[in-house]
Amino acid sequence: MRKLILLVGLVVLLVGCTQEGYLAVHNKTGARAEVVIDGTRFTLIGETTVEEVYYVDSYLLFSESVKVDIEHLGPMHLEPRKYSVSISPNKTKHVNIYYDRSGLFMLNNSTTHIMEVYLRDKETGELSENYLPKPIIHSETELFPVITGSYFVVVIDGYGHDYESEEEIEFVAGENHTIIFNGFDVYAP
Repeated sequence: MRKLILLVGLVVLLVGCTQEGYLAVHNKTGARAEVVIDGTRFTLIGETTVEEVYYVDSYLLFSESVKVDIEHLGPMHLEPRKYSVSISPNKTKHVNIYYDRSGLFMLNNSTTHIMEVYLRDKETGELSENYLPKPIIHSETELFPVITGSYFVVVIDGYGHDYESEEEIEFVAGENHTIIFNGFDVYAP
C-alpha cells in the first residue's frame, strides 16, 4: 500500500504539461533596427515590437525554461550585441533595444587625406582607438559610430600632423554629429 501511495505521489509530482512563454523585443530607437532571434532575422521599423511564443515544460513543483539567443544588428548607432535570455512558462520576457552609439560624420575639406580619427577624454587625456575604418581623401566624407560622451576630436592627416578640436563635442546616443577638417582646424559647424 505504501508503495502504491508513493508511486501515485510521484506520478502526481511529475505530471506536467507544456505551457506558453513569451518573448517581446521592443525597438526603442524610433528608427530601423534588426534583431536575430534564434537564427530568425526581424526588421523593426520605428517604435515596433516583435513577439515570439515558446513552449516550455511545466510540472507541479517546478518548471523548466527555454534559452533564447538574441543578437542586435544595426543601425549604425547600435553596437552588435549577442546574449541569451530565459523564457519561463506563463510569463513574458521583455527586451528593449536602445541606441548606444553616436554617429560621427567626418568631412575632409583639406588638401590631404585624413588617416586617423581619435576621441580624447578631457578628464583623463586618454585617446580612444582609431575610429576611422579607412583614410578619407580630399572632399570625401565618412560616417561611422563612436562612443557617447564629451570628447575632443583628434585628426591625423596624411603628413602625420595631428589637429584637435578647440571645443569639446558632446556625442549623444542616436544622433549624428558633423565634424569638419580643413587642414588647419577640426571643428563642428
